[in-house]
Amino acid sequence: MKRIWLLAALISPACSNSSKKDPAPAASAAPSEKKGEPKPSEERTDPPKKVDPIKKAGDGEQSQSGDVPGCSSAVMPGSDHNLAVSIDKDSGRYLIDFATPGDRALHVIALYVTAPEDAIPTFKNGFKFKGTPYWMVAVEKPFTTYFQLPILYGTVSGKALDVSKNYKGLEGGQLLNSLTAPTCLKITVVSFEADQEQSFKSSEYQLSYKP
Repeated sequence: MKRIWLLAALISPACSNSSKKDPAPAASAAPSEKKGEPKPSEERTDPPKKVDPIKKAGDGEQSQSGDVPGCSSAVMPGSDHNLAVSIDKDSGRYLIDFATPGDRALHVIALYVTAPEDAIPTFKNGFKFKGTPYWMVAVEKPFTTYFQLPILYGTVSGKALDVSKNYKGLEGGQLLNSLTAPTCLKITVVSFEADQEQSFKSSEYQLSYKP
């Protein structure tokens, strides 16, 4: 019995010592909390740069044409076909063309260069026109004759007829370099499909001309 008591006495201090060493893992957990402090996450939210998009929006407005208020070089919404307008190197005049080469097969029956607010002559309005006729071109018989793009401003081709005088304009078109102030122009091309003669298409392009 004495031996059993001695063994119990020797074992009991060891158990007490092991119980004292149990908090050691808790102490090791304390440094891990220091590593994962929430301060770094707060530093990430420090630079909120929400002002930049506003500045970019202002820059976008400056990229638009400022020569004439509300006038920018672009294809107008609702156009059936996209137009492309460029300066011809030889003549220095505007070269009016379809943006897609495949559209050149369209039958063009009229081309009007007017002010943006002007309504072009159509069958519905009795082919009447009130506005600024910079240059007006049409064919005599829309369903049997037509012309095609590209076409130079002021120069008729094919079956095209200069009808500027019919709308109180100048034959050959108004000389754009005679304009004394920046002017907003609207170019409208009227065409129809070869297999759908009654289906008229209207394509518009707006640009700012600065003499």
